Amino acid sequence: MTAARALIAPAACAAALAACATPVVVATASVSALQAGTAAYIDGQLQAAHAANLDEAFAAAQAALAELRFTITSAKLRSNSALIVATESDGHSLGVTLTRRTPGVTKVAIRVGLFGDQAVSRLILSHYQMHLPPAPHPRP
Repeated sequence: MTAARALIAPAACAAALAACATPVVVATASVSALQAGTAAYIDGQLQAAHAANLDEAFAAAQAALAELRFTITSAKLRSNSALIVATESDGHSLGVTLTRRTPGVTKVAIRVGLFGDQAVSRLILSHYQMHLPPAPHPRP
């Protein structure tokens, strides 16, 4: 009996932890399948990667925040990363961090408030995706 419990307990814990980081597909009508990809909400931060260079991603993030009427308080573009800080109407801050993974792939991480807000993060991500250029079509 003790050996069976020793095998079941770790398996149950691993299954519970895996459920917390399950990727969720986020897509909108105007986003191609390549851009839609997956997004993971982990520890209060929504993370995704897109087929866009850092400059395009930076412009798309700024346009999305402006479209949603967030007040951008800081926007810094560096050679391999970018950070945009904005405030909500209630004064809470949010951050969009962009990281160059390759010349054509950029990772985006969105955190709303101190503890995160998944619904607002996903709204920002969907508007960000709409402002990205069309993804290149694969060659046959």
